[in-house]
Amino acid sequence: MNNNVIPQNKTPGIKICGLRSLDDIAAIAEANVDYGGFVFAASKRQISLAQAAELIKFMPSTIESVGVFVNETPAKVREAVLSVHLDIVQLHGNEDADYLEQLRQMLPVSIKIWRSYSFKIQTADSNLTNQSITRMKPDAWLLDSFLPDSKTAGGTGLSFDWKQAATKLPSGRIILAGGLNADNVRKAISIIKPDIVDCSSGVETAGRKNRDKIIEFCRTVRQNS
Repeated sequence: MNNNVIPQNKTPGIKICGLRSLDDIAAIAEANVDYGGFVFAASKRQISLAQAAELIKFMPSTIESVGVFVNETPAKVREAVLSVHLDIVQLHGNEDADYLEQLRQMLPVSIKIWRSYSFKIQTADSNLTNQSITRMKPDAWLLDSFLPDSKTAGGTGLSFDWKQAATKLPSGRIILAGGLNADNVRKAISIIKPDIVDCSSGVETAGRKNRDKIIEFCRTVRQNS
């Protein structure tokens, strides 16, 4: 069980992921989010290291930059962190405890590591065993969803069963992702009580970030806090 959850009356931090343009940067700056995510793995939201480095130049210093990687070599992750000036590494593949230990030794001590912990849409079964969770020591766990027949965790735009997942959360800081939007995020927060909420497709229109949806999502997260 997770013993490090935020109090009910505390507002979670907000991460908007899949940033690809200066308009995206302007929108998250206006919304005063806490984290901006850049996807470097194969995805419809994938951008290059050079593109991310250029966008980060225009991001307020109050917003921490997060790089999303899937089964990338530690050397490549380190290269990205140093060239793009990332603050946080988000691992979204099959990276194990040995990988995390090796990566941490290669990165500057200030860099945080987040590890995905995904749940099947229909069953809320997780993609990690209790043994592997115990061995891993990420700075935070990112809860996401994956389809039962898919080998790829995350990126579904669908939510998992929060009530079932709440009974099996790992210890440590929790980031909640997976199908969040302005209509369901308050319910999700009330059940999971995450430290951070993470949204991508829920603030998009026709596959692109929508400024109004970002503003509304952030306003909803912060209401009644």
